[in-house]
Amino acid sequence: MPNRRYRSTQPGSRRLPLAALALLFVLVPLASCRGLDRERAAASGTHETGGRIEGSAPAMHDRLRSEQAPARAAFVDGDVFFGLYDPHRLHTDFAGLDVELIYVAWQEYEAGALARQAAEAMAAGRRLMITVEPYTRAIDWRAGGGPGHLAAIVAGEFDRELERVCRDIGALAEPAMVRWGHEMEAPGDRYPWHSGDGEDFVAAYRYFVERCRSFAPAALYVWSPRGDRTLDAYYPGPDVVDIVGVSVFSLYEFEVDYFGYYRTFGGHFLEKYARVEDYGHPVIVAEMGVASNNAAQSPQIQRHWFASMCRHMDDFALLEGIVYFNEVEPWYWPDGYGSPDWRIDPAMLLCD
Repeated sequence: MPNRRYRSTQPGSRRLPLAALALLFVLVPLASCRGLDRERAAASGTHETGGRIEGSAPAMHDRLRSEQAPARAAFVDGDVFFGLYDPHRLHTDFAGLDVELIYVAWQEYEAGALARQAAEAMAAGRRLMITVEPYTRAIDWRAGGGPGHLAAIVAGEFDRELERVCRDIGALAEPAMVRWGHEMEAPGDRYPWHSGDGEDFVAAYRYFVERCRSFAPAALYVWSPRGDRTLDAYYPGPDVVDIVGVSVFSLYEFEVDYFGYYRTFGGHFLEKYARVEDYGHPVIVAEMGVASNNAAQSPQIQRHWFASMCRHMDDFALLEGIVYFNEVEPWYWPDGYGSPDWRIDPAMLLCD
């Protein structure tokens, strides 16, 4: 795509090892809302999946099939892409973005819808990241979730939904990323694909990818945890993961109340990156949002956040893309924080 944003790292330059990067985040003083996460900066010392060799970058898994070559060239070629969730299509004339995030609730999907959405995205110069949400068939889509729902998926009881969506993905003329069952490790009843120990989710994720590949072999499949400490229990294996995507949301009031200071991109993302880097897959921020519940303060908070992002994204060797969730939060945050308004001017995303 002609509007890809290139990393600033010059040939022959070297990114800091994660441990050194963590130390840097601790030592560099930042004023007011530019403060980085001191607790998160120690995350590399608590990485649950094992340590990397100091001073070396983990090797990417090179398992992509020949059919996936166009998608690899589009999404994981070493440049950092930027994308947007733009549900009301308010920014279709903004030319600086490469990816459009869409959501498909599979139980209500109508055949042919993806072709229309892909055509609209391509008209804006973007390709799709398709988040497939495996809800139940209940009137309340979340009802009846958990291990029983995941077992039903593995038993083939949702093959009709799976095939309807995946056939249309396979018919797309342009490469796409497919993200199934996101934020699966997040506790609570928000998503019916959550399972307490991870085994049920792993079986269902593997079933989806293996079957969907028969219809859409050219797509890249994104395993997308929220980024919690428990994510390793939900990792389905390298043969069914092409990209790892984590979620990064920052609400100013929550950050200050919970941590005692405000964390910007470098420190916030570091913790989650440290938890997934040893898998060796390309990493993306699959959903990102930053805001304050004080509408007058939010633009300043967002500017500081994106300044941190532009300074630090080259420090993460596996980072391939950042997708912004440009909408009001559809879920209420706990403890009275409400539904943050994540919306921004998309130009904030693009680094000079």
